[in-house]
Amino acid sequence: MLGQTGPMPSLSQAAQWPPAKLAVTANAVQQEARAHAILGDGRACDDAFDRAEDLASAAAETDGSAPPWMYFYNPDMLTMQRSLAQLYLGREEQASEFLESGLARMSPDQRTRWKRPQGSRARRGQCV
Repeated sequence: MLGQTGPMPSLSQAAQWPPAKLAVTANAVQQEARAHAILGDGRACDDAFDRAEDLASAAAETDGSAPPWMYFYNPDMLTMQRSLAQLYLGREEQASEFLESGLARMSPDQRTRWKRPQGSRARRGQCV
């Protein structure tokens, strides 16, 4: 499937099945949003991120909503993912704004990990 981006939104939508916990569904919707960004559909991307944000906020307020393997996923991480999607769409200024917002809300330890050169591609230096 390398290079075959067309099925990405549908695959992400399939992961949003009703028995999934809120955090898992939020993550799947976020993946759908990134897929739309990669495919260049800004409106669908923005709509999906808005849904993911609502789900992530609800999950953060619900004790036990996230399974243990979703330890990394929270509204701040979603903001960082939204920043990356903005880069895919060529929206550098918006990417920078989302990145700054996400970094400002993270703990110092989390911020340090995001600013290191290894790891995620949505880095402060690549957005500003």
